[in-house]
Amino acid sequence: MANPTQQNSLYKKPIQKRLSLPLFLTLAIVTLLSVGGLGIWPVEKQMKENLAAQLKIVLSGNLESLRVWAEGTKLDAQVLVNQPVIHQSLISLLEMAQSEAIGPDVLRYSVELSWLRKSLGMACKTYGFIGFVVFDTSALEVGALLEKPIGTRELDRHFDFFYRSLQGDTVVSQPF
Repeated sequence: MANPTQQNSLYKKPIQKRLSLPLFLTLAIVTLLSVGGLGIWPVEKQMKENLAAQLKIVLSGNLESLRVWAEGTKLDAQVLVNQPVIHQSLISLLEMAQSEAIGPDVLRYSVELSWLRKSLGMACKTYGFIGFVVFDTSALEVGALLEKPIGTRELDRHFDFFYRSLQGDTVVSQPF
């Protein structure tokens, strides 16, 4: 038979083994979580950088598409305005507006503006535009698809739009 000291040592070994296994598992889990947690940050950072790069590429593609669309729309407007019948109606309307005796009501109901509204109105509808504006060099609006602006000088508030138009540029703008 074993003496009491040997019996105590036999009981202590399994208890130490039992304590060391949970301690080992706890330390292993904590280590894995720490390494995993530290590993997530660089991966997350890289994913954010990749997403930002992809969004920049998409944005530049969209901007280029918008630029091409705007240039195409301006070319369409130039072709439309340079058609002889439309061009002549525009010139007649501008000449009519130069007379001091002609008021906004005469311009509103003129044959030239009625014809322009019909012709250019269909183009505006096709392109999804709100309308068109015809103005002279003093920013007097002599014709438009809408009734309200005729006879006013509201364009001087939109100086950039007005100035570029006077330079001969075809301008597609936000509604104002």
